[in-house]
Amino acid sequence: MLKRVPPVDMFDLQPKFYEEMNINQRTFCLPHLGGCTDYWFIESLDNEKNDKLRFTYSLEINGVETSDEVKFLREDFPFERRGSVILAHGYGGDKSIWMFQAMYLRFMGFNVIVPDLQGHGGSSIDQPSFGYHDAEFISALLDSLPERELPQPLIAAGVSMGGVTASRLAIMRDDVDASILFAPMAKFDDSTLSVIKMMMPRFSKLLPEDSVREAVADALVAAEVPEGGADTLTYIPQLDVPTLIYVSDVDPVAPFEVYQQLAESRPHIQVQPVLGRQHVEILKLDEEMHESLFQWLQTIE
Repeated sequence: MLKRVPPVDMFDLQPKFYEEMNINQRTFCLPHLGGCTDYWFIESLDNEKNDKLRFTYSLEINGVETSDEVKFLREDFPFERRGSVILAHGYGGDKSIWMFQAMYLRFMGFNVIVPDLQGHGGSSIDQPSFGYHDAEFISALLDSLPERELPQPLIAAGVSMGGVTASRLAIMRDDVDASILFAPMAKFDDSTLSVIKMMMPRFSKLLPEDSVREAVADALVAAEVPEGGADTLTYIPQLDVPTLIYVSDVDPVAPFEVYQQLAESRPHIQVQPVLGRQHVEILKLDEEMHESLFQWLQTIE
């Protein structure tokens, strides 16, 4: 857990693709925080290349393949500059997992910033910080951007482990106006156990739970993450900005009941169920997710 996470390689993207899609590939360095990281800066554009958006999903999970196509036309969504979104990926991912969501948000009028977290992708820091120290690094990255590249409102979004980063950013920074959390891992040790059981069901039966929890605790200490620092549940009660949380009814990494209970006494938190999705499916942007997400985005000022 303390070593660099192998790249995802979800997409074989060539330089010409970035040029055609107006994706700026950049590197941000901050020596006193340990190194550099690559990130995408994607500016919302009102031109003929941005008059429609269409993509097709194809996922295979446990031998079952699903596919879906989503299409948006500019005539249905008149161009309007709406603000900025920072996207934080989860453990084992990198910035490329956000490709579809980044293109969608750009189409809907947002500038999008998508960094690689520590120990992942284009980060020069080999040791993951499990979303915790990434918040300071990304905050410094945001501070380095000119005002014209970071229009308000600013939304911090994260998936799984990235929920820790997004939540911390929303607490740390006065200019974060809202947050979106996709299947945020509730407690890091519980989530780790759930992922092992999901990805390696036979092996997990031979692995004592106490050993896993001990290994997680040791990894967090080595990464200088304080107790509870890698648990999204530490931060959500502290959030005072509008927050949209997508969770599935069948995902043990982000238990629906836990977040539903949190939202009951916090009217600024909206829990949006996505039924029947496994943890790795949570970012699938279908028509139903678009409707709830776009409606919520329009309320953020």
